[in-house]
Amino acid sequence: MPENSTWAATGWIVAAIGFFGIILRLVGPWRKQITETEERLRKELADALTAERATNAATLSSERAAHAAELRQHALDRDEMGDRIDKLERMLDRQQIRHNAERSLDRHRLNNINQCFDALLLLLKANPEKSAEAVAMIEDMRAKQLVAEAEEKAIIRAAEIARDEGENDHDGN
Repeated sequence: MPENSTWAATGWIVAAIGFFGIILRLVGPWRKQITETEERLRKELADALTAERATNAATLSSERAAHAAELRQHALDRDEMGDRIDKLERMLDRQQIRHNAERSLDRHRLNNINQCFDALLLLLKANPEKSAEAVAMIEDMRAKQLVAEAEEKAIIRAAEIARDEGENDHDGN
């Protein structure tokens, strides 16, 4: 029996050596397969990253172009609003000047009317018998005042028209 155990141990050793030989023989192809698989995975990952970068670059480029267009539109809108504000300010200044001129003209007219009324009362008190002459003098005075007021209004209106024409030439309209 001891001989059988030696043979059994020898059989086991031969089997183990054969098993290790087979495993060693398979290690070479396994290494090659692992290397090829790693190379293939690295290439696929590199291709995927390149495609992702290209997609991101295209998206970023289109977003930048859209943002630049939006900024240009905002700048145009801002410039247009600035022009409109300037135009409105000029119009408001013209209206204020016109209003002040009209107020001055109205004060002048009121003073003229007061003067005529005061002159009529003075003439009637001083000489009530000559009331018809006094009324005629006041009417003549008032007619001259109305002509002067009409001339003042015409001068103001002519100045407004000249300013508007000058402004239209300046604006290119």
